[in-house]
Amino acid sequence: MPKGRTVEVLLELVEKCLMGFPQYLHSIEEYDESANELFFNGEFSATFQTVIQESGFRGCTVHDESASIEHLIGKEKRKGIPPRVDLGVRLVHSRDRIMVIEGKRLHNPSDKQYVSGDTGGLARFKKEQHGADVEIACMVGYVQTNTFAFWHEKINDWVRSENAPMAVPIWDDNDCLNPLTEKAEHLAQCTSLHCRVSKEPVKLHHFWVKVL
Repeated sequence: MPKGRTVEVLLELVEKCLMGFPQYLHSIEEYDESANELFFNGEFSATFQTVIQESGFRGCTVHDESASIEHLIGKEKRKGIPPRVDLGVRLVHSRDRIMVIEGKRLHNPSDKQYVSGDTGGLARFKKEQHGADVEIACMVGYVQTNTFAFWHEKINDWVRSENAPMAVPIWDDNDCLNPLTEKAEHLAQCTSLHCRVSKEPVKLHHFWVKVL
C-alpha cells in the first residue's frame, strides 16, 4: 500500500478508536476523570493498536515512546534529553515512522502546553523536536473541562499570542486551527498547517475527545 494511503487509513483508525474511547475508559474500574496525560496516552496507545489489528490492517505497530523512556530512566533523568513525541506508528519490521501522535490534556484554560511552554505541542512540531521525519502528524486532545468550541477559540488565541516577527520559526495567523468539525457529541476534529525551521510544513490532524 502506498505511504500516502497508509497514513489516510491510520487517520481513519484514529477516529474510529477515539469514537469508542470514552466508553472504554469508563469500563476501567479505577478510572479517574482527573487522570494525567501519561495515563491517557497509555490507554490510547493500547486501544489504538487493538483497533489496527481488528481492522485487519496489520502492517503497523504503535509505540508508546515517551512513556518507555520515562520508565527506563525515570522522569527526573529525562532532563537534558531531547523531547520525544508520545506515540510513534511504524511499519512492521521497520524503525521508520510513518506517523507520530502527540497527546495533550485540555483541562486548564491557563495552561498553554497544547501550543507552547515546557512541553508545548505545536511549538515542538514547528521546531522539529517532534515529527521531523513526517509531513503529516496527529495531536489528540483529552478534553476534561469546557466545550470543543471553547478550546478551539482558546488555542487560536494562544497561537496569536505567540506571534513574533523575529521568532524562528515564525508564528503567525497561518498557525491557527482550521474550523472545527464535531464528529459526535464526544469527538471533534480539525486540521492546521505549520511552517518549520528547515523542513517542509507539517500538517496536523487534531482529534479532541471528551474524557469527563
